Amino acid sequence: MHALFMFRYLIKYVSDCGIIGGTNGVHFTYVRDGRPSGEAYIELATEDDLELALAKDKQNLGKRYIEGKLKM
Repeated sequence: MHALFMFRYLIKYVSDCGIIGGTNGVHFTYVRDGRPSGEAYIELATEDDLELALAKDKQNLGKRYIEGKLKM
């Protein structure tokens, strides 16, 4: 899946969550050769937003699924 499409899809998927910095608060990771790793980090504004995001764990995002985990 194209990285820009995935970015827009992910933003829409978590649109009910407050993201610090808006789209600047979503960070995709990449492997050494520059390809997307399939992982992203989202900076959430509140604990309620965190709960909303974690409730999406294992839900489908197109042909893939979201795996929500808390990292500090």
